[in-house]
Amino acid sequence: MRFLFLIFVLFSVNNSSQAQLSRELANPDPRVDDIFKAPKVIGLNSVKQIGKHQLQMSILHTFGGEVSGGVKTFWGLDNGANVRLGLDYGITDDLSVGIGRTSYFKVVDTRVKWTPIHQTTKKVPVSVAFLGSVSIETIPNRFITQPLLSDKIGFLGMAMVARKFSDQLSLQVSPMVSHFQRVPDDYKKTLIGLGWAGRYKLADRTAITFEAVPILNKPNYLSTPIAIGIDIETGGHVFQMFFSSSSYHTEHYIIANNTMPFIDDKARFKVGFNVNRVFGL
Repeated sequence: MRFLFLIFVLFSVNNSSQAQLSRELANPDPRVDDIFKAPKVIGLNSVKQIGKHQLQMSILHTFGGEVSGGVKTFWGLDNGANVRLGLDYGITDDLSVGIGRTSYFKVVDTRVKWTPIHQTTKKVPVSVAFLGSVSIETIPNRFITQPLLSDKIGFLGMAMVARKFSDQLSLQVSPMVSHFQRVPDDYKKTLIGLGWAGRYKLADRTAITFEAVPILNKPNYLSTPIAIGIDIETGGHVFQMFFSSSSYHTEHYIIANNTMPFIDDKARFKVGFNVNRVFGL
């Protein structure tokens, strides 16, 4: 009986070792997870995708006043806010579609996000994603009294290339082109930006984030959008608090409407927060 028991134990250990080895050989170069924790760094999209058949709800909120307003404006919190409500759905693990509505100019935007390349532990050094967006302003008019529907439309094309360098540090570069069909005569219709973003992990559920979008063909009336924030994971939520020079939540409005520097002789930045929640369907 002891001999039979010994054979049984050896056979079980051998099968377990073979199964573990098979799993390792089946995926010798796994994907790198959590380059960014949320599909947005702050205002810029990240390479992070929601999963197949998942629905993400996002609430993006920036107060309208500058922190330099002090106690008279409660550090900018009394000056109204720009709010975007959004829904994104994962068609596959690499492809998602979304729609959102922003209170400033009553903008409705749609977008498609595709992540064809994922960073792996050995062979693939970066993750690459592409985003295309079309927006329309639903206010009666902004620049002219009787605009056509085509006058209210804007387009954005954007690429995201990101790498997780360590458990703490992730960086992303994001070239983008923003175009509006109708702008004032002294404004530019098409702007080209080169976004930079990063995330530095402080603890298991906390990280510092930052982003800036230098505009390569920047007109004099615009300033470079800059934002600094903190990510806090709370179960199924990712809660983001930030300071930003921009009041906007989509890339083509961020680079086209940021007229104030992040800081000069005063603290020009504003306070905001994002709430991201993913549901499995």
